[in-house]
Amino acid sequence: DVTDRDAPGKQTGTLTATVGMTGDTATDSAGRAAKKITNSYNAKSTDAKIKGVKTVSGAGASANDLTAFEILLTDESGNVTKTNPASDGSYSFGTLTYETAGTYTYTVTENTAESAKVKGYTYDTSSYTVVVTVTDDGSGQLSRTITYNGTDETSNGSANFNNSYTPGSATANVAVTKSALNGWTLSDASDE
Repeated sequence: DVTDRDAPGKQTGTLTATVGMTGDTATDSAGRAAKKITNSYNAKSTDAKIKGVKTVSGAGASANDLTAFEILLTDESGNVTKTNPASDGSYSFGTLTYETAGTYTYTVTENTAESAKVKGYTYDTSSYTVVVTVTDDGSGQLSRTITYNGTDETSNGSANFNNSYTPGSATANVAVTKSALNGWTLSDASDE
């Protein structure tokens, strides 16, 4: 029964309906096709930024090298997104938008392939498991939390990397020429 009221306590009509389903067709009690009522629910999406800081250390390390390093974000399907740190070392993979509640897992690493390496640096081999948990509040809004290796972003969780610089060794060939001074004579057998 559905009751419609125009004012508190004043009844303006009553509707009684019995609807049954046969396959995909709704019918009323007389067997006539009933009006189809479709309700839909779509929660508003939510955004997240997976981020961190890249640093360099060691004698000879240069902050100018920061933008040359490459950070990788790999999703559960194996898709890889690459980014380079800014000149202050901060990086992110842009804004990721989520339209469905669920758990999304990523791995963040530094690209250590020989072709990507900056000479003189020992690379940080850390690997971060980043979990974005998206929940629906039931009121039409999705929300999210992010953890980095189990540490919530609100507790300073992030994917940070530090590479240390060690100057390489150098060799030099030095040519030496002997010459006699002030009347001295040099002989081939003498080291004097």
